[in-house]
Amino acid sequence: MRIISLILFLQFFGAAIFAQSDHDPRLIESHDIEYLDRLKTKSPAYYQRLEFYLDHSFYLVEYDDKKFSKDLPSINIQDINDINIYIVKKRNNIDNDRLKQIPYRIEGTDKVLILESMTRFYKAFNKSRSAK
Repeated sequence: MRIISLILFLQFFGAAIFAQSDHDPRLIESHDIEYLDRLKTKSPAYYQRLEFYLDHSFYLVEYDDKKFSKDLPSINIQDINDINIYIVKKRNNIDNDRLKQIPYRIEGTDKVLILESMTRFYKAFNKSRSAK
């Protein structure tokens, strides 16, 4: 009986892991899985926007004191090579502006994270959807 229970548990656990695998791991890290599952089926365009936001709502540039002011606000990013913008925004209490890009100096680096304006983000998102 224990063996059957163990097999059933492992099958259920394996199915749960498989169900999660169709989401970007960065979304799973920052959003509830049930919420993502619901969005993917009931509001696929919004779900696509969440995914698109991960890679298209910001970019990194080298810090240049001639280009940026010395009092540029700074933020902390744990791993600059694997940025989850949702986590970065939450931990640093920052957000995109509707009309303008916002630069932030990344502590401990010579990099600047630039949050894209939401207007430009939506244009890029709509363009990517119409290209499909």
